[in-house]
Amino acid sequence: MYEEPNITTRKLHKIILDNFNVDYSMNHLCEIVHKLRYSYDKSYIVYSKMFADVEIKLKERLRDL
Repeated sequence: MYEEPNITTRKLHKIILDNFNVDYSMNHLCEIVHKLRYSYDKSYIVYSKMFADVEIKLKERLRDL
């Protein structure tokens, strides 16, 4: 069995295709994940030179809008 705490839809697609020989579309995979009540978050980039207080600054700017 494949165990990983976080998995992308592309990896999931490959696992299903390799193990079960079923080719789901990416949209359908997202629906399946949602119906199984797994959380689905889009990934984001974390830059190595990001300021330590960037989240605080972002919240302040959004609050001021």
